[in-house]
Amino acid sequence: MDPLILGNAVSLAGSVVMVLSGLVKSKKGILLSQCLMFVLLAGGNLILGGVSGAIVDGVSIVRNILSFFIPFTALWKAGFICLFFLLCLMPRLLGWTDSLSVLDFMPAMGCTFFTLVMDAKDGRALKAACILGQLMWCFYDFSIRNYTALAFDVMTILSNVIGILMLRRDAQKQTGG
Repeated sequence: MDPLILGNAVSLAGSVVMVLSGLVKSKKGILLSQCLMFVLLAGGNLILGGVSGAIVDGVSIVRNILSFFIPFTALWKAGFICLFFLLCLMPRLLGWTDSLSVLDFMPAMGCTFFTLVMDAKDGRALKAACILGQLMWCFYDFSIRNYTALAFDVMTILSNVIGILMLRRDAQKQTGG
């Protein structure tokens, strides 16, 4: 089978799981669905040659599991952010790729935004981080021709923009503005 089609099909499955995970209510169910999502998205990235995206998805699984069981302090966040970027260097250091570009770091940048605010109480901050993170993934997914993930990235950005506008409208109603 053509790797472009196979990689996009696997990524589509991961993207569908991502959407469906929004319907899950239990903490354990959310964790399991997110892990499955990251495994599928990592697989799609690998098939399409997106090694750094697959690495970041793998680290995101560990981050999410740990965040369910331990308080996610600034030190933990800094550690994961460093890990995202350091592991994105691995394919080049191990000789798996001949070059390294800014695009190879887009997944790490995207996950950094979310990691920084993942425990924020303000929904607008979370949504803004999701927008910035998904924008980084848009560039990356386009570069590796992961078109199904790119489509879901764009839809995620749009839904979060709408969510921010709705939250802002609700806040204005509460303050009488």
